[in-house]
Amino acid sequence: MTGNIKIVSYSQNLQQATVAFILNILENEFNLKNRARPDIMNISKYYQKDNRDFWLALQDKEIIGSIALKDCGEGRRYLKRMYVAKNKRGKGLAKALCDTLLQFANTRHYKTLYLATLPGMKEAIQFYEKNGFYEIDSLPRDFYPYGDTVFYRKEL
Repeated sequence: MTGNIKIVSYSQNLQQATVAFILNILENEFNLKNRARPDIMNISKYYQKDNRDFWLALQDKEIIGSIALKDCGEGRRYLKRMYVAKNKRGKGLAKALCDTLLQFANTRHYKTLYLATLPGMKEAIQFYEKNGFYEIDSLPRDFYPYGDTVFYRKEL
């Protein structure tokens, strides 16, 4: 990973830039338009209370990556909103974001991480598998899949 990159907890003053960053990737790269995304419109409420968090990778104050951890009870957490700017991929940023989330989870003695993605997100799938996530048939019944169809789990 190149210099001048910081991984920080989300703060409200970054809301507009965070929403723009995420929507640019989802809508322009993956053509996932016209979907409800209430969580990114209120990140503090959805991701920053009760043993969960949302992190951003910043380079010279520009958002270049994100990752979130949602609490699902019983020691289970849901990895969400992991994105890396297209021109920053393959340089270790995804690993740094994931390591930040894993450190947070490990210090709190969480047991299991889950995530969901789409079959077309091949780079993400390769990343998750390389980093110890294994594919499962479905998420636990009390999880919401957010329209995704490929599911992963990692024991901590």
